[in-house]
This record gives sequence, structure tokens and C-alpha cells, in this order.
Amino acid sequence: MKISEWTRGLMDGALKVGTSDLHITAGTAPWYRQGVKLVPIVGFPPLGEEDIASVVQDLTGFPGLPDSYRGDWDVAGTYEDRRLRLSVYRQDGRLAVAIRVIPEELKTLAELRVPSVVERIVDTERLGLIVICGATGSGKSTTLSAAIDRINTTRSQMILTIEDPIEYKHTSKMSLVHQREVGPDTESFDAGVYAAMRQDPDVIMVGEMRDTATMEAAIKAAETGHLVMTTVHAMDVASAVNRIVGVFPANQQAQIRMQLAGTLKCVVVQKLLPRKGDTEGKVLVAEVLVVNPAVAGAIRENNLKDLRDMLETHRGEFGSQSLRFALGEAVDRGYIEEAEARRILPTSELELFDRDRGAAGRFR
Repeated sequence: MKISEWTRGLMDGALKVGTSDLHITAGTAPWYRQGVKLVPIVGFPPLGEEDIASVVQDLTGFPGLPDSYRGDWDVAGTYEDRRLRLSVYRQDGRLAVAIRVIPEELKTLAELRVPSVVERIVDTERLGLIVICGATGSGKSTTLSAAIDRINTTRSQMILTIEDPIEYKHTSKMSLVHQREVGPDTESFDAGVYAAMRQDPDVIMVGEMRDTATMEAAIKAAETGHLVMTTVHAMDVASAVNRIVGVFPANQQAQIRMQLAGTLKCVVVQKLLPRKGDTEGKVLVAEVLVVNPAVAGAIRENNLKDLRDMLETHRGEFGSQSLRFALGEAVDRGYIEEAEARRILPTSELELFDRDRGAAGRFR
């Protein structure tokens, strides 16, 4: 397939500078994300809607926008064997597209700096629910894919993923991996999960729990003997539990809390922060709630305010850790600036952050 000069110029430039994201909007020059900074491409002319449509066609192979397009379309793409994720949308009535460049090499959980307790849970649990949270662009999909690869390389299981779109392509190693994409392979996330329970999987990865139906299906799958790994948009562990429970009608919420208390294994809330001394690098810090009987009881009884204290009191024995601890450790190890840690923390946590660092300036 012939690639337009616009597509080739944009993508060659993006890959040359190692960008993670490329933003194109009709009527303006494209922008690259380099590290945490977003910068315009100097000297590149503004693109029209036809030019952008051509770029999308080149990268996805679709002749045009789908019939169901109503202003938002997520689709996988490729450029010279590099996998891409495109989000096509409109802003101010004009066509735009955000292009995520998927890294060629999938890092391990340890290389990503995901707390080691998460790897232990992935290694030892055979059923239940693992939830990865964070803002858009916080590396949730990357962590899920690293967890899938961990299982794929260490034990013999049937792994089934439901994604929208498929990002990292997994080759079966010790495990058999089947990847299904919403649209081409299954109607929806929840339909894919319910179908999966008839397809003999040991592990089900659900790209995102966006709605009530998907959350209900994922919890049911975890209850019926599967290890389910998924993502939720939430900024702390209590918000994650609230988000899951809160999408259900009030008369179902007590039951959902009971089910979550019985199935949830851990909640991880990720943030990607600028690496100290590196204008382009990022560092992952994570809040982790490991579910033990006390945590399960708090969820069951809707005492979610207690979860914050449990992040602290259960740190050593169970592996939970607060965001404040994760930030302090990252500062001590020289990964991030202290000013960045203070910027991320809520104002109510700053005094505790200073207390924990102590007179020696080291986090305890």
C-alpha cells in the first residue's frame, strides 16, 4: 500500500525523536510528546481534513471512517512494523487524531518499577480480580501487558485478552494466548468476558472496565475461578472501589461490595512523573492496596475511609503502600525531584510527607 508523504514525514519524524504520542488537528501544525512535554513540529505545515483522513487510512488500512463513527473512534494501526493506537475524534467541529506509539520491546514488571508485591500476586494467585488504575497515559495498559507476559513466560495456562484496540501483541510461550479486539472479534467488553467463561481460560485480561455490564461480567468471572486483570480510571484506591460499586444501582451495591470483598486481590494506582535530570524520561510511582481480611472487611462494610490508614499500617507485612511512601522512596532513590513529589501530593499530605522524611531528609 502506498503511504502518503504526510504520513511518512510525520511517522518518520516521530520515530526518530522517540515520541510516545503524536497529535494532529485539522488547520494546525502537528505536535509531538517528548517525555512529559508537548511540542509543536517546527516547519511542518498545517494539515487539512483530507490529509488527516489520508494519514488514518495509511496507518489503519481502513478506507474511511466507520459507519458507526459519531465523533470518537479508537483503532489499532501500524507503520513499518511499529504498532500504534489511534484515537480519532472531532474538536471544535474539526477532525483530530491522537496517535500512541507502542514501544517495540515490552518491559518486565520490575523494569517498569511496578512494586514487587504486584509481581508476587500475579505469580501466586490463580483466581480473583487485579485492578490497575490511573489517569490516561499513566501506563495502565503497559503494566497489564507486562503482567500477561509474566504469566506467559512462567506457567502453562490459557490466557484470553479482550482489548479495544489490541496494543501489545503476545506470542504464546509457556501459555496459550488468545487476543480479542472489540469490534472485529467481539461485540463489547462484557460480551467478550461472558463468552470467555465458555472458552476455558485461566486468565482473562479486560482492557478497561468502562460500564456496569463489563464490571458485572469481570466480577462474575473472578468469582467463577478465573484470574481477571483489568483497568479502571481512578486516582486513589478508595476512589477505585467507589467507582466500581457506584456504577451499580443503590439496591445492588451491598451485594457488589460483598463480591468485591471476596474477589479483589489488589488495587494499583499508577502515576508517571518526570525523571530527575532527564527532560524526556518518566518514572512510575504507585499506590498499592493488597487485600487481606481487614481490607476485605472494610470494603464489605463500606468503611472505605479506613483504606487510607490500611495503606500505612499494612505496608510491611502485606505489601500495601501509600502514594506518599512511593513518592518519598522515589525521591530518596534520586528518581524524581522532591518538588515534583510535593506537587503531586494533596495539601493535606504535605505535613505527613515532611514528618516521614525526618530531620535527615530521608524517607522512613
